Amino acid sequence: MGTVTSAPAGIDCGTDCTEAYADGTTVVLTASPGAGVTFLGWTGGGCTGTGICSVTLTSDLTVQASFASNNSLVVTTAGTGTGTVTSSPAGINCGSDCSEAYAPGTVVALTATAASDSTFAGWSGACTGTGACSVTVNAATMVTATFTLNTYTLTVTRAGNGTGTVTSSPAGINCGSTCSRSYTSGTAVALSATAATGSSFAGWSGACTGTGACLVTMTQARSVTATFTLVPYTLTVTKAGTGTGTVTSSPAGISCGGTCAASFNYGTSVTLTATPTTGHTFTGWSGGCTGTGTCVISIAGPTGVTATFSAGCTTQTVDLYATQSVSIQYPQAAGNVYRDNNARAYNNPTGDCGGGSPCDITGWLHFDMTSIPDTASISAMTVNAYATTVSATPTVRVQYSSGNNWTRATVTQAALPRTTAQVGNPVAPTVNAYNAFPITISSRSWTADLVDNSLTFGLDNTNTAYTYAYFTGSDVGTNRPYLRITYCN
Repeated sequence: MGTVTSAPAGIDCGTDCTEAYADGTTVVLTASPGAGVTFLGWTGGGCTGTGICSVTLTSDLTVQASFASNNSLVVTTAGTGTGTVTSSPAGINCGSDCSEAYAPGTVVALTATAASDSTFAGWSGACTGTGACSVTVNAATMVTATFTLNTYTLTVTRAGNGTGTVTSSPAGINCGSTCSRSYTSGTAVALSATAATGSSFAGWSGACTGTGACLVTMTQARSVTATFTLVPYTLTVTKAGTGTGTVTSSPAGISCGGTCAASFNYGTSVTLTATPTTGHTFTGWSGGCTGTGTCVISIAGPTGVTATFSAGCTTQTVDLYATQSVSIQYPQAAGNVYRDNNARAYNNPTGDCGGGSPCDITGWLHFDMTSIPDTASISAMTVNAYATTVSATPTVRVQYSSGNNWTRATVTQAALPRTTAQVGNPVAPTVNAYNAFPITISSRSWTADLVDNSLTFGLDNTNTAYTYAYFTGSDVGTNRPYLRITYCN
């Protein structure tokens, strides 16, 4: 029907239709139709139309030259898809029979039908557009029908309380951010799920199932769901120490007591609260927390926390009688002498106390603390003494060392209750509880100061007139001043 020749020489197709050329060679092809034949044009290799075809060879290349007898109609198909073209009047059924000779002037109607996975994209050559193609055959005529493969959207959705990403091969989906992509019909798309830290991949649903590889063939729009779940980790509470108590969690799960371990999802903030049994003490956390406040843990793996409780102590009250008590009497009449039952050297009045002049009288009470255990926690101390008459407000001070140096703040109390003034030696003393304390001591911080395991209270009336007595009483019997101590051990 026709021949194709090349320059440089090598191709003479009718007979020799293939030739090897050096890389980069430019080859010019010329089509020559035979008698009663029409050259319809080039396809392939980048050549179109009916002129010469020039190609530069950088790889193997195929070029097709179409010839047809005069008054023939030739149909070609192109594109990524498939389909058929039929004619009326009959003659062409392209798929298999793509050319037919018709009598001059014959009007031929062509119909394009796309395959199920393709779409008819349009005509070129003797027809254009996507509508009906009607050709009047008066010479060799060529029509091309182009079909394209359908594209379908693959959509990925992530579900669950965890996080992760889904990627595809061929590329296109990276979900995370890009969770849908269109692929041509028939494309096999492999999806891979990768869980984030603290999460696990629980499985596919939709177009895939299970937890293995997901391979989707795109013959229609498809959807796949990847489910990620947070990884649960166990939080374990251990109780230690001599005491008892409970530990509870928020969110709920631990009530230890009975339930001392529970699972919480990765990233959960769990607050633990320790509550000691009545009479016992919570002394602190170790492991995942420290200190004695609430324990807040962000779950990132298996975690252990220990709550330590100390046993309660037995509260006791003891009365320590003064080992050095004083009885100082100041008679109203001048000329009388002062008496000190214990002859303490520093029990000296100063100033002129005669005739009712002001004077300074100081008394001391000394208590032996040896019987109080070193481990005791003192909660209250009360000084009790007995007075006859006092006309002013005394001052109470605490001495923590064996010397005569005050080491704690002065505590001022109201005046002792007064009785009728006595002249000369006083009568039997009036009993009055003198509550110079209580003072609360949270820890026995004074232990190191007790050089001689004793505690001394100073009782002082400074330059106050008409002070008849501070404390009275003998060194024996119930009238002795005493220190009442309440402690826990």
